[in-house]
Amino acid sequence: MPSIVQLYREARRRKVFRTAALYVLGSWAALQVADVLFPGFGIPETAIQALVWTAALGFPVALIFGWLFDIGQGGIRRTPPPSAAETAEPRPLGSRDYALLGAFLVIAAVLVFRAVQEVRQVPVEAASQVAATSVKEDSRLPNSIAVLPFTNISSDPDNEYFCDGISEEILNEISMVRPLNVIGRTSSFAFKGSSLGIDKISATLGVRYVLQGSVRKAEQRLRISAQLLDERGRQIWAQTFDRELANVFDIQQEIARSVANMVTPICMAPRAGDPSRRRGF
Repeated sequence: MPSIVQLYREARRRKVFRTAALYVLGSWAALQVADVLFPGFGIPETAIQALVWTAALGFPVALIFGWLFDIGQGGIRRTPPPSAAETAEPRPLGSRDYALLGAFLVIAAVLVFRAVQEVRQVPVEAASQVAATSVKEDSRLPNSIAVLPFTNISSDPDNEYFCDGISEEILNEISMVRPLNVIGRTSSFAFKGSSLGIDKISATLGVRYVLQGSVRKAEQRLRISAQLLDERGRQIWAQTFDRELANVFDIQQEIARSVANMVTPICMAPRAGDPSRRRGF
């Protein structure tokens, strides 16, 4: 028991508890910052586990450093032995002290390097797992298509209604083709203005094809462009329609029927490796 009390007093004299407290507070602050910033940079929260392990491994190193050295106005000094007077000044560093400090520096650098490597590796491993899962099991429906809201690329904000209208007309026309699996308006229109790639959108909606387009208005002329892309974002069909701005509803219906007639055979065509092709559908 006396030895424990003596060890406690010596640790307090060497300010080990202060070093431990500062280390814990610094580690906690670093983890809080990582918890806030990591999602913004696309780093999964599981990467924080690497920082937690790094902080845990560095804690004994911080305690040993606090036992051997003092940090004050004069810089880093060697803590005087317990036999010295309490008012004794810390001893200047010798060659052994510099060797110990070098060892501490190397250990700290290794811990930081490993933490950075693990944090960088987590997104790569996560992406590999997602890719492996996609290759293993493709959950996309056969003969499936999603119609995204057409983009208004003119300066007239009122043209936005025409863009949504033509997208909905195309969706209605394609939905009449019974063998097609058409994603509903609520799901597909949720990606309006989204910066996600077509591959991510098709994977989220579970479709093989995505139809998108744009509308440009110049005075009394309209130019509507439509593109059909596969699940990898590759364009397999595109067409541009130039029309005079007369009856808006007639234009929407005409272009919707034209797009539906051109897109439907492509979406219905069997593809290599498609289960529906092997079953004779």
